[in-house]
Amino acid sequence: MKRNTALAVLAALVVLALAGWCRFGQAEPNSPDPDAQRSLRDLQEEYERVLVELKALLGRDHAALQRLVALHERMEKRSADHILRELETMREKLADLKKENDDIDDRLRTAMRAAIANSELKIRKLEHKVVRLDLLASEPAKAKILAVDVGQQFVRLNVGTAERVKPGLTFSVFGDGQYRPDAERKASVEIVEVIDAHQCRARVTELRNAVRQPLVVGDLLYNPSWTPGLRDRVAILGIIDLDGDGQDDTPRFVAALEQQGVIVDLWLDAKELAFKGQRREITFQTNFLILGDFPELVGEPEGQPPSPRQEKEWELRVKFNEFREHALAHGVTLVNARRYLALAGMKVPPVVGGAKDRLK
Repeated sequence: MKRNTALAVLAALVVLALAGWCRFGQAEPNSPDPDAQRSLRDLQEEYERVLVELKALLGRDHAALQRLVALHERMEKRSADHILRELETMREKLADLKKENDDIDDRLRTAMRAAIANSELKIRKLEHKVVRLDLLASEPAKAKILAVDVGQQFVRLNVGTAERVKPGLTFSVFGDGQYRPDAERKASVEIVEVIDAHQCRARVTELRNAVRQPLVVGDLLYNPSWTPGLRDRVAILGIIDLDGDGQDDTPRFVAALEQQGVIVDLWLDAKELAFKGQRREITFQTNFLILGDFPELVGEPEGQPPSPRQEKEWELRVKFNEFREHALAHGVTLVNARRYLALAGMKVPPVVGGAKDRLK
């Protein structure tokens, strides 16, 4: 009775094992997942232990069952070999896909660098080819000093409500006949009070040398982005550091210009890596393109694909060059940010070593 029970159990287990092999052997592994492989090994070891125990229960006179067990072992071995071959095939496919992906990344990086180089080459050619009208060279005086207080801390100017002057408007100051776009300003002033239609009061924010070059009646005031009764338009490319701390102050610069009545057509929000502005482009109506610093692009680690932010920076570099090329081709005056700040009577930051390494 026990012998028959053992044989029945063995036969049932062998049948179940064969059925499991059929299901398992026909299934295709989705991936060479380490957890899946570990689970497969555990099942294999458990099965082999049970098989050893059952084989010990068999007598020598059951040759048919012995052959059945041997047949199952051969089929089991084929199943394991099949699975190993499938796993190896998946590994090879993954290796091929990784290589293909790396090749695509390499081609994209090469194409982006080529696009940047080509756009910068176009700009250099345009700078030599296009005859540009430098509006700063013929910049007219916007106002003049009517009176200076004893301490040279405040002055009275000949512009007021009729010229749409508002507190906060700034000017650079030059002596009569001394203005040049590349010359150092004598002083800078900021309007603090509008007195009447053609007069206002301004505070002296900088005076280079009160002894050798004091402020005098008749000194002329300049601001390239302000014209009496009109609103000039500018675009800004690059990042603007207003206080020399190495941080991007472009939003503050945009706000200061807009407070003075300037329309900013285009500027870069470095945090969002997005262009903003009234028009988000440069047009024939844009008077000046103010050039800030553009950080050097940092290369990606060897053998590693560029990060999404690095790819975005490359795209911005290409777009920067396209905007600059467009400005050159359409006669827009290009001016360095420090020079523009000086001519507009704004605070000029101290010189710091090099441009920023990254957009932050």
